[in-house]
Amino acid sequence: MPAPPVDTSLTGYKSGSVDRQDDIYRNRERPQPYPIVQNDSGFESATHLRFNNSSTSSSSSSPSLLGLANSLKGEALLSNDFNFASKSVVDCYESDFRSIKRRHLDESSFQKCLSSLAPASQDQSPHRVLLFALDTAEDATYRARSSFSKAAVEALIYNCDMNILFLPDLLGRPNYWCPELYSSSSSDGTLKSIDFFCQQPRFVIHGPNFVQRSPLSIYMRYDAVKNLTYYIISGPESEECITGFKSLLNLASHDGTEDIPGRPLLQHPLEVHILLSKILCESSQGYINLFRQSMFTQLRAVDELSTQESNADRKGLANVTIELQIISKDVNKLISDVDVASRNLTKTQEALARLECLHPSFPSSPSCPAAHSDLRQQLIDTLQYLHFSMDKQKMWLHNYRDRKDIAMSLVFNLVTQQDAANNIWIAKGMKRDSSSMNGIALLTMIFLPGTFTSTLLGAGLFSAFAQHREIHVSGLWWFWAAITFPLTGVVVIIWISFCWRKELQARWACLTAGRKSGGTGDIEAKA
Repeated sequence: MPAPPVDTSLTGYKSGSVDRQDDIYRNRERPQPYPIVQNDSGFESATHLRFNNSSTSSSSSSPSLLGLANSLKGEALLSNDFNFASKSVVDCYESDFRSIKRRHLDESSFQKCLSSLAPASQDQSPHRVLLFALDTAEDATYRARSSFSKAAVEALIYNCDMNILFLPDLLGRPNYWCPELYSSSSSDGTLKSIDFFCQQPRFVIHGPNFVQRSPLSIYMRYDAVKNLTYYIISGPESEECITGFKSLLNLASHDGTEDIPGRPLLQHPLEVHILLSKILCESSQGYINLFRQSMFTQLRAVDELSTQESNADRKGLANVTIELQIISKDVNKLISDVDVASRNLTKTQEALARLECLHPSFPSSPSCPAAHSDLRQQLIDTLQYLHFSMDKQKMWLHNYRDRKDIAMSLVFNLVTQQDAANNIWIAKGMKRDSSSMNGIALLTMIFLPGTFTSTLLGAGLFSAFAQHREIHVSGLWWFWAAITFPLTGVVVIIWISFCWRKELQARWACLTAGRKSGGTGDIEAKA
């Protein structure tokens, strides 16, 4: 059963769990890493798998256990029909050195698009960008259903040699695995293909409309033999990074058949990766600014509480404490998001360097041979700028976290001072009560002997007459003594047992345990 929602009533933040990974894996059995069926004669043969080693990893064309392991995981994901749509709905953008064209593909047109991936001429370097949306599906492996159909995914693996390691990210794997880079070369060292895919972070903070969503996954494969680059971008349809990227492509594309000179084009295999990283990093500024405003609002509230002449409002301190706790979660998440973005940028720089090293003769535009060199330098400068920007944002986020820690310490000190003041006030009251009790005890000590004597003499046990100077003792005095002294002893015993009941229980338990251990020792000795 899912965890009940939590509402602080201060920020309206509601969430069923800590993160999406917890939402997905809660109350589910731990998945088997390699689900091979076991029969009476041993493990079932892996020859039934739909993917061989050469199609699961572009880095190796020979069979291997590593390829078998990757195939098994891919087979397990493909066996769940809830991971896929019944029919594919794909936004496709095709680019070469002449134009960018936008196409909306269904199942049949998508299959035709993949079958038309013929080798391009050396004066062209076409790109194909495929955009897929992820919707929520409770029965899916990662509770996300792709707008791909299962047949479309299999076609991507067979016809386009999509690395099967990207399949979990394609289906919305939630826990931000590290970016992966694979390349394949011929015997003479010539580059054959390069695969680079990663998951981009989502810079979101807690708020009234906060919901857990699937991450944005980006896959790139450059086929040097066909001189073709294609991208697979999978994520929520409302993702800001995707909507911004589609807006740029729509501005640069046209639906006609004629070529329009002067339009921006996709020219480098890593250009889309870097462009999406730039859109993501720039969109993060809005969330970081929103977090900064929320944090400074609470810091001002703490300053106001600390300057109050009387004791700070206890309810106000409680509210600020809750808000600072939410800010703590936000700043830690933002720092982790910046770390993920920085690692992706570092891996992108590595991919760019490997591509230039293994394929230095990357084709450029025939009309402008120097364009590739300028574009390459622009990509390098953009990556460096984004990397330094993320480092600076991380520096500021650490600074904000330190300020938050100082504010929380101040709130803790204010609460501690209030508690100390309350304890002092209580101690003074107890001192006044103790003084009163001492007075009562003194009066009792003064009047108790006389009261006891008067009570004893007035009980009828003693009698005297005016004409006689003798005191006569009644014959019933023993009856008074027989009742009074035992009753006093019973009262004292009850009081002692009430005051020392815990210690008596502990001693009785020790005594009982000692007797049991002694009895066991005697039995062992006899044996």
